[in-house]
Amino acid sequence: MRRPIYEKLDYFADLLEKTIQCNLDPVTELYYSSTGTEDKHAWIRDNLWAVQSVWALCLSYRKFGDTDDARAKFQMLAGSATKTMRSLLMCMMRQSSKIECFKKTKATEDAIHAKFNVRTLSTVVGDHDWGHLQLDATGLFVLQLAQMTASGLQIVLSLEEVDFIQNLVFYIESAYKTVDYGIWERGDKTNHGVPELNASSIGMCLAALEAIDGLDLFQCQGGYRSIIHVSPDEKARCQDVLESLLPRESKSKEVGAALLPVVLYPAFALSNADIVTKTLAVIDVKLQGRFGYIRFQRDGYCTPIEDKQRLHYDPLELEQFEKIECQWPLFLCMRLVSKCFQRGPSKPQIDEEIVELLCLIIPTKPYLPMAYAIDKDSVAMERKNRGSAKRESVGFLPHIWGQSLYILSRLLVEDFVSPGELDPLNRRMAMQKRPEVIVQVSFLALDDLTQETFNEHGHHFQRAEDITKVRVHPVTVLSDLYKNLGKSDMLGLSGRPKGRIGVLSTSKFYELGDGTMTFFYPEFSNIDQNWIAADVNIFIEEVQTELNYIQSHWNHPGRPTIVIPLSSELIWNTSDSSLESEIINLVRKITSGYIAGVHVKSAKLEEFLPTSNVSKLQFADVNDGLAPKTCPSKTLSLPKLPITPMRSPKDFHKARIINMNLDLTDMTLVPKVNRRRSESVGFSSTRSGRDDSYTILTAKCLVDQAGVLIEISEATDGNYRVQIPSVGPVQIGPLLEEVFDRACREQQWLLARELAGYLNKPLPGLDQAVTDILVRQKSITVGLPPDSRETTIDKPLQSGEIEAMILEACGDGDVAILQQEVILHIATEPNNGQLNQLSLNMKSQSFTYSCSSSTPFGISYSCGR
Repeated sequence: MRRPIYEKLDYFADLLEKTIQCNLDPVTELYYSSTGTEDKHAWIRDNLWAVQSVWALCLSYRKFGDTDDARAKFQMLAGSATKTMRSLLMCMMRQSSKIECFKKTKATEDAIHAKFNVRTLSTVVGDHDWGHLQLDATGLFVLQLAQMTASGLQIVLSLEEVDFIQNLVFYIESAYKTVDYGIWERGDKTNHGVPELNASSIGMCLAALEAIDGLDLFQCQGGYRSIIHVSPDEKARCQDVLESLLPRESKSKEVGAALLPVVLYPAFALSNADIVTKTLAVIDVKLQGRFGYIRFQRDGYCTPIEDKQRLHYDPLELEQFEKIECQWPLFLCMRLVSKCFQRGPSKPQIDEEIVELLCLIIPTKPYLPMAYAIDKDSVAMERKNRGSAKRESVGFLPHIWGQSLYILSRLLVEDFVSPGELDPLNRRMAMQKRPEVIVQVSFLALDDLTQETFNEHGHHFQRAEDITKVRVHPVTVLSDLYKNLGKSDMLGLSGRPKGRIGVLSTSKFYELGDGTMTFFYPEFSNIDQNWIAADVNIFIEEVQTELNYIQSHWNHPGRPTIVIPLSSELIWNTSDSSLESEIINLVRKITSGYIAGVHVKSAKLEEFLPTSNVSKLQFADVNDGLAPKTCPSKTLSLPKLPITPMRSPKDFHKARIINMNLDLTDMTLVPKVNRRRSESVGFSSTRSGRDDSYTILTAKCLVDQAGVLIEISEATDGNYRVQIPSVGPVQIGPLLEEVFDRACREQQWLLARELAGYLNKPLPGLDQAVTDILVRQKSITVGLPPDSRETTIDKPLQSGEIEAMILEACGDGDVAILQQEVILHIATEPNNGQLNQLSLNMKSQSFTYSCSSSTPFGISYSCGR
């Protein structure tokens, strides 16, 4: 006689076969959403939700299967779930060229397609004929792949497939600044097909990145080549933007039911319990009904007054759908599944009974409808008294997504499968409280003068060559090491995209392929990459900000470690001798154990190795990126001139403070180097290298010298050279770089901005700063009124696009640089009430006065954000 447990399992197996697997292609094991005669399409998202019930039942048979029949059904279900995932993988691998393009462009037309032919796995609509960019679906695939692999299923079979998955990680890493069409495929709620930043997409991608980080896709049979690597900084940026957006779903959707699978099963994307509680409360109040949850407010889909011939609505027309939206019972199943993850010994009986009542019995099997809608005659009654009208089921039957969640919830409620089996990577533990983070800090002297000076003050700092157990390099070397990660010539995929590596990636040790222990110090201290850090006050504030950022975002084993490099060029080559004492004070605060509220510990770098996090980069060739590079000499070829011919920088600063009654709209207050140059220097129409050399060397001040060099640069090509005594022929570009370096060291930010604009030296982190502002539901206007060149930034863009947009709107390079500074400053003030209440319009009149300052706007920036 068969045991009752097998009878129940067989009942669920039969229910799965009759309601979900009836829509299964026998060749590819992909699920299609319609049983009509038209071409059958397989949506990525629908297949991922459908396979969850197959996988859950497979785990149930594995746990209770002690008979041949039960073991056979386990093998059958495991094979089906594996083949479904592999077919989805094959669909996407055929679009490797799109992933490669998307890494560079982030364009919607370069996105992976959202649906495919169920039999041939080919695309079914054009790049521009559907809202294909749906990062939540790609993120769900990566998350599901990670969980199923961790449960023991072998889905990825080759190194080429591993490389493709690594590139999928690159594809979703930038979700925090990528607008997409969202879970409902239509963009903003007016259905105009306008992509927007969706919290549900960011959250699903965040959960996927955390789940697959460090996972060996070949399980116990793998090696270093089959391990997936994820940037901790990209995860942190996704987390910051997600928490800033919630409880909103997007700019057009105040809240959305699509957030439920993000804050609950399967993503469990948030670690902040307060934000989870607040988001669920808003969803329940605004979206929950007797028959399920509405997708979002004023959703007209499948309502009785929907015009099925129209694709788009004007914003004002959406009001007609208020209070009569369809209710989707699948979200009740989602809540029931999540309660099973959170429950104690007792069953969530009330929720279970509600779900059972919503099912249709056809003829003896329970079918969960897609949605429940009111009839046309009850529209007025429902608007007057919400919840009073009778509702009937509409849409696909079976609805694969909802039916799968129903079966999954039943298996959990009856304890055939446990939360730990469905979540072997412990995503459900995301909200557990973490111990206090202690940041380990080590100082590195980049030259002998710095080492000797700090020795005199009782601080014994090491040079890189003094450290025997660890090799120390700037973060740019780490970027070079990552260039081959995920590279596949067979698939046409390059490695990791070149970009900024944040402070979290430089807070751990790295073991390279030959066992060499290596450490990389962060980018914010690299003046070549971040010239604004030449200001010592900004450098000090950056150090404090980054320490705070590390403490609040560190979630890896071991303690975070950071190396702070100090050089005489940064500290003592300035006109202000007091800056030395400020650096000394910074060191004293760190060695004391606390700075800016952060618990720190200071010691030599080797001493931190036992307590630090170590990441293995065995794929990296020890010689890649570590070969010694010749650095250009910082010795000036030009004579050292005063900044201005009449007064010192301190006199200039004093005059600016005294004269408080300036007309801030008078553009003549912005002293351009070309204006100074045209007033003091004359040029003939015939170029002479000897005459130009004489003009450069006899300039009265650094400003005039810069003007001369810009004039020559604009009048000649890149090969033109001037003769410099004791050096020989020198191109104009390196001379301009020398003047720019000196302007930064002398803290002359007016001249530095002018040259930064001319030499195209934008500030780093501009794309992240714009995104940080936009998620506060603000837009940014840049430009120079009263001209008509003002431009509004209302969606996340790549740094290059933002720089080009600001430059075009401003016209002048130095004003463009200054507007970049303003954007960065506002992005670092998330709790500023005034800024949150006002629309953010960057206009040059507002900060012309600040442009005259001898400090770079007097603000701090956070490269880690």
